[in-house]
Amino acid sequence: MAVKYLAAIMAIVFAIAGSAASQAREIPRTLTLDQCLAIAMEKNSGVNIALREREMAELSRTEAMGKALPDLDLRASYTRAGKNPEVEFFGTKFKLAPDEAYQAQATLTQYLYSGAVSSGYRASGLLLQAAAGMESARRMDVASQVKTGFYAILFTREVIKTEQAAVNQLQSHIKDSQDRQAVGLNTRYDTMRLETRLAEERHRLLEAENLHARAQLDLLALMGLDPMTPVSFVGSLETTIKPFGLGLEQAVAASWERRPEVAAARAKLEATREIANAVAREQYPTVSAFGNYQVANNVGIGDSDQLFDQWNVGLRLEMNIFDGRERSSRRKKRLVEVEMETIRLAELQRNVTIEVKAAFDELARAREFHRSQEKNVQYAEETYRIASVNRQEGVMTQLELLDAQMALTQAGITYQKSLFEYATAMARLRRAIGEDTTLGDEGTANRQEEEGKE
Repeated sequence: MAVKYLAAIMAIVFAIAGSAASQAREIPRTLTLDQCLAIAMEKNSGVNIALREREMAELSRTEAMGKALPDLDLRASYTRAGKNPEVEFFGTKFKLAPDEAYQAQATLTQYLYSGAVSSGYRASGLLLQAAAGMESARRMDVASQVKTGFYAILFTREVIKTEQAAVNQLQSHIKDSQDRQAVGLNTRYDTMRLETRLAEERHRLLEAENLHARAQLDLLALMGLDPMTPVSFVGSLETTIKPFGLGLEQAVAASWERRPEVAAARAKLEATREIANAVAREQYPTVSAFGNYQVANNVGIGDSDQLFDQWNVGLRLEMNIFDGRERSSRRKKRLVEVEMETIRLAELQRNVTIEVKAAFDELARAREFHRSQEKNVQYAEETYRIASVNRQEGVMTQLELLDAQMALTQAGITYQKSLFEYATAMARLRRAIGEDTTLGDEGTANRQEEEGKE
């Protein structure tokens, strides 16, 4: 018995371990930007909520369609009577109802005309378009955030490399200073200055490592993964810096045409108008056709097991004459909602224009910032080279060489920052004009180049 329990426990443990290993295999150990985008589109909670909202809109559309389709009702009954009274007629006794009564009825109803139903169906289609637009917008937002988070990881990783190199170089300088101090060529003050710089540099290195770790946690959470998932990210911030393919006016016009939020707001405005029309058309008559078919056992003289059937068809016209102004009040409320949606659409278009303009200006600033930092790095590299030569020739102090090295370190970090700001500015501008940011950089860049040629 103990052996059986032990075997069962081992089976459960192996099953759990196998399941965990299977889940771990689902996520690669190293992730590129395209893989991060694909995972986020599948697992991000905001994207999945937007997807469910679109599914609800699809179900509402199906529900609205059902009101325009035929309505079939079936009813059946069975009645067992204990004592039915009998009557006598010309010497013949019979029951007014059989002891066992069977009845089945089918009723078919079809609207031939209903303004409210048709308007409601059109409104549901427009609301579905709005939900689909908001889902696309949410996907684009998440994709833009994933790109920014991915670039932040690459940037902080380069900062760590630069700071680590600076720490290693300072340690080398300290050893050299200590050797010189031992033979009387240097003072303790010079060594202490180097040690102070080393402590400061180690603090900056720790800050960079913390920022890098936080950027990874944020990106994993944004992708819908466990923040403790052991993965690394592969990529580079190095890119070709070039002007955007569209001018400002073209970008604004493109944003009004492409942004899914704008399309969703327009669809919602039209849906609100249709709903208002549906309320107004409730005062019109509705025309429907109906048909009934009924089967029941005979009532009266004769065998109670005998069945008879009957049917009828007809037209029905219904019209509300007075409802205490309830319908007119609902109509006015819907018209107010139309005005509100009109205001929201105008406000959205203004905000989109502002967003495009800000992103356009930010990209121009980032491009110029990068150009200036390219020159700054070249200058810092040449200054450090000259300082190193002068130090070897004894015409420059250790601290002057250290200043040149620190300037080179800062120039390298600022250069990486310029690449990061350019990449994020490009991602924001592409999102602002409504470009499909769920694609990788190559896909969106190719599309942008084609539009620039046009």
